[in-house]
Amino acid sequence: MLSLAFLLLCVPVWTLDLANGFLSIDGAAVSFDGFPIGLESTSKSIEIQFDILDKGEKLKSPPQQVSILLTAGDVDSYYYPKIKDSQAKLDIPVSKLSKYIKQSPQIDVSVLIGDNVKEYNLFRKVGQIHSNLRSSSKPERFGRKPEIIHQFKSPQKYVNPIISIFFIGGVVALLAALFITWNRLDAVNFDNIGKLPCGYTIQFFVCLALLENIFIHYFLSASIFTTIYRTLIVAPVGVYVGSKVLRELHQLRQAGKR
Repeated sequence: MLSLAFLLLCVPVWTLDLANGFLSIDGAAVSFDGFPIGLESTSKSIEIQFDILDKGEKLKSPPQQVSILLTAGDVDSYYYPKIKDSQAKLDIPVSKLSKYIKQSPQIDVSVLIGDNVKEYNLFRKVGQIHSNLRSSSKPERFGRKPEIIHQFKSPQKYVNPIISIFFIGGVVALLAALFITWNRLDAVNFDNIGKLPCGYTIQFFVCLALLENIFIHYFLSASIFTTIYRTLIVAPVGVYVGSKVLRELHQLRQAGKR
């Protein structure tokens, strides 16, 4: 704010002036450059109003920018009043003020006007607010920040290969036991498989082999999501082809070719 004010002070002549200005809190008003006004815990709003004059006359058109600054220490908060004709008016709810600003013991109120026309630039302190709220420390965002250190995740751990081999062996053994049980109990006549359409038979065994391969890769290194994805692709085909094979075997059984 000081650097901006310094630049504005370098302007040769200011023709603007502020008139009929007052600062009020919940209806209690003081004129510009008057006594400080108090901000209490029950205060609801801060109102600032003033006229912008050019050599004592109302402006024909408002400046490009009119700002009202509330300054606490070295922290500024900018607000932009509504401009109608040459009158500026601002109503700030106390609840909208930053915690640091409204809890600072002393708040300076200033008006900053900027325009391409040099004579229409102005910076002026117009009042002061004494806050009776509990003071607060400066927001953390204005202080020094700790160094950001990225923590890289350690490589994903997999089960011991020996355990994986035991599980793979168990899966293969269960599949072999299933076929042996079917054959011993005469539940399926594998001789009839050769009588089925060749395409269904090959596809059925390919699907079984793929499912076994998916489970083997899961026990070795594949994630559960990869396993589910692969299973969702192979399983529907296996169910469809398997139903065709079982239907053909059932028809052979009914024909007495079991």
